Amino acid sequence: MFFFPFRADINLYKIPLLTVIISLLCIAIYYAQYRNEIDVYGKAAKFCERPHTAAFERTLLKLSGTADTDSCLDTLLRIHVSQNRKVLITNLANRLGDTPGVAHADLRSYYADALNETYAEFSRSVPALLTTRLWYSPASWSIDRMLTATLAHGSWWHLIGNLFFFFAFAAT
Repeated sequence: MFFFPFRADINLYKIPLLTVIISLLCIAIYYAQYRNEIDVYGKAAKFCERPHTAAFERTLLKLSGTADTDSCLDTLLRIHVSQNRKVLITNLANRLGDTPGVAHADLRSYYADALNETYAEFSRSVPALLTTRLWYSPASWSIDRMLTATLAHGSWWHLIGNLFFFFAFAAT
């Protein structure tokens, strides 16, 4: 009657060792993701709190209407987790370069240079996000990414929910 697996009328004659091992592996991987995310966001915040070039400040102002720490974080972290950073930066620069009365190529180049230079500095001081190295992109077929994506999780509640159902069904 209920879908919630609160009880199974199946007698287990041995400990579901493989299920326990996979569950522990999922917990370890998520803990590594969690610690990495804290490190990335902490270093990114420190980077964005310090002064930047006038070109990058103008780029932020044009992108989000403000050149504060939050807009810096939003812009640089969006680039940082992008699967194709060059395309994203080019698209942002193209969008920003559409200003009436000014040569578009000059502005696009100006904004692209500002974003590229600042992101290059950002990427030297901020580690890669572990989650982006684990996720699977359907555009590129990769067995190892498929496996790592099955073990990665987005939050503690996601992990707990998945492991609850995994253990309930896999153990039986």
